[in-house]
Amino acid sequence: WLTAAKAGRSGAAECAFRLLEMVEAQASSDDPFSGVNRSMLPLPRMYPLMMSICASTHEKQDASRAMAIAFKICDKMVHDNIKPSPVIFEMLYICVRNFLDRHPEEERQGLLRDVFERAGKHGITRGEVMGRRKQLLRPKKGYYIPA
Repeated sequence: WLTAAKAGRSGAAECAFRLLEMVEAQASSDDPFSGVNRSMLPLPRMYPLMMSICASTHEKQDASRAMAIAFKICDKMVHDNIKPSPVIFEMLYICVRNFLDRHPEEERQGLLRDVFERAGKHGITRGEVMGRRKQLLRPKKGYYIPA
């Protein structure tokens, strides 16, 4: 689905999120005969992948849903006691920017403030959220800046 999102295919974030929900349902199943080994389920590893898919979604009709999914993934990480990294918040920021680029009438400051406040609760500064993105946007002056 990441490749589909990068290629501009509509619905990639939604399909990936449905898969995540199915895996979560299996993980919470109390059926001893289901044959599911909960310790083998890849939920913590799926969260960053889901954030990448959402951040790669650029279609106008999908931007709102991708942003909503990204906020849900952050909430799930916190709920599961997984500390989101600066990269997770950077991807959340990209989701919000993708949404705002296609829906400029929405409340810009409120959405961005939400991203920075969530990051701040985990000790991640605004500069860390935007730092790599700003570095990538900086014009190169004949020297190499590692990303």
